[in-house]
Amino acid sequence: MGYTQTELNLTTLACSGCPQDTFQPSQGQTTCELCDPNAHSPEASVTPLACICNAGFADDSVHECLVCAGGTYKEAAADNEEDTELCNVCPDDSFSLAQSGRLVDCLCDPGFSGPDCGPCAACVAGTFKAANSSGTCEACPLHTYIDAPASAS
Repeated sequence: MGYTQTELNLTTLACSGCPQDTFQPSQGQTTCELCDPNAHSPEASVTPLACICNAGFADDSVHECLVCAGGTYKEAAADNEEDTELCNVCPDDSFSLAQSGRLVDCLCDPGFSGPDCGPCAACVAGTFKAANSSGTCEACPLHTYIDAPASAS
């Protein structure tokens, strides 16, 4: 297990460990099975549980890595238990692109400002912010004013 032999009919077996990102749960095999394309495993892995999803993906409990949707993130898991945890939701008033792998990928929504990963605060009346970013709110252009907070324009 975790190894393959070069040929089935040899009297003297020559075995080699399965390479990274593969596994072999059975004895007497000549090929290794591939992990999901968005997962990794160490050399000589013996079970699909060794295939841990990359950052930005979560294991759907059948060893397929599903991409974290926009507005969520997930760091690389340390073990199979963490691997099957759901993607984390970005803090209030922030959003991340799909397949985000870190909390700092959550940027404040338009109309809100603050550091990457929050907390994000609404732009005050008379200011706006048009894009998802950690940028600051800008004053309305000369001779314009918005009296509502959290303005994106």
